[in-house]
Parts: sequence; structure tokens; C-alpha cells
Amino acid sequence: MKKTILLLLAALSAAGAFAAVPPALVPQPRLAVCDGDEGLQLADGVRISVPANNVVLFRVAEQFAQWMEREAGLRLAVAESDGPLRLTLDESLGAEAYRLTVGPDGLLVAGGTEAGVFYGLQSLQDRVQNEHGNYTRFICIAAKPEVYPGADRTSLLVTLANEPGSLYQVLARIYGYGINLTKLESRPIPGSDDTFRFYFDLEASVYSPELPKLLGELESICEHVCYLGSYSETV
Repeated sequence: MKKTILLLLAALSAAGAFAAVPPALVPQPRLAVCDGDEGLQLADGVRISVPANNVVLFRVAEQFAQWMEREAGLRLAVAESDGPLRLTLDESLGAEAYRLTVGPDGLLVAGGTEAGVFYGLQSLQDRVQNEHGNYTRFICIAAKPEVYPGADRTSLLVTLANEPGSLYQVLARIYGYGINLTKLESRPIPGSDDTFRFYFDLEASVYSPELPKLLGELESICEHVCYLGSYSETV
């Protein structure tokens, strides 16, 4: 069976897209350009093109190919001939800076030096999509609360006291009303070592008779309850 993988750079749609991202171990690209709305589809045998007689870049490309085979199950070839994934040097970028250009027909990683190209490939590794079941959730925020027809999911943010059974009290009431809990996450509250917020996703419409009753009971047993909204999910 032929394996393919989608290399997503949708977030890199314009120059300066990384300006608000905090500094990381891997520097952000000086410029990221998307040619079209599609990502680059990689498959077994795709060539990584490197400049002739550049031993350092050849080794960098080999390391990337080994990572792709280990993490994504794809075997990429490294060659000095032209290929969809091209590595090149551009002295105008600066010593460790790099530029990413991606489109449906190819991807270019240009670095001021070999170090810049290496950092560019590290950024690509973070954006390789190798799980077909992954999806990104988006929310709509409005000044005036509004629930659209068909909204059958509800999200809550709850703060509980640091005492035995506090989370159980919430879960027991969700169970008691026959509401399905699809997601539960805990988040520490900044400046507090022993108090947490809990994020709940529920299969419940805001128009169902059970949800208002549940919210009323949660108000009495929780330190704080925030209704984030009701919505429908489409994957």
C-alpha cells in the first residue's frame, strides 16, 4: 500500500506569521509563503534535493529522511537531482535564518547557511501531519451570546475547591442527568499551587431540560462555573 502524508503549512500563510510566537529552541522562519491553499503531499520515494557537493546539507537531508521514516513510515530519497522537496542556500537571509515556501508541487527550504536549512527542517517536523484522525477545533466569539439551531454540544469551565470528592460531585451530577461527558481536562490556575480549573465538553443542548438543572446544581457545589457556549461539531 502506498503511504502518503500531508505536510501542512496553512498557518504560514503570510510573512511575519510567527511574530507573536514566543522564542523557542528552533528559530521561527524569516519568511513563510504558501502557494495556494493546499499542502504538499509526500509519498514513498519522494526526493529531497540538495546542492551538488554539499556534504553538510546531504547529511542534514539524510537525518530528516530518517526521522520521516521513523515517525511517519515514509522512505524519502536524498539526491542532488531536482525533487519536490528542495534544500538550498541563500546568503541574503543571514547566518541562521531560513525561508519556507510550500505549494502542491513542491517545497523549498532556503537557509542563509547549512544551520538555517537545518532549523527549517526542524520546523517542518513540527508541522508534519501523520495522523489522519487529527482535526483542529475553531470557535466563534461574539459580543452578544447566540446559540445556533442544532447546537448539541456544550462546554463549561469550572473551578473546584481543593478537597476530597469535589470533582466526583460534578461527575456524579453529570451522570445523574444522563449527560455524556466527551472531554475533561484540568488546568492550573496561575498564582495558585492547589487550585485547578476543569474544562468539560458535554453532549447536551442548551435547550435540553437537563442542562439548566445541571448548571443550577453546579453553581451550588463549585467555586465558579463559566458557561462557554453551545455549538455543533462538524469534522
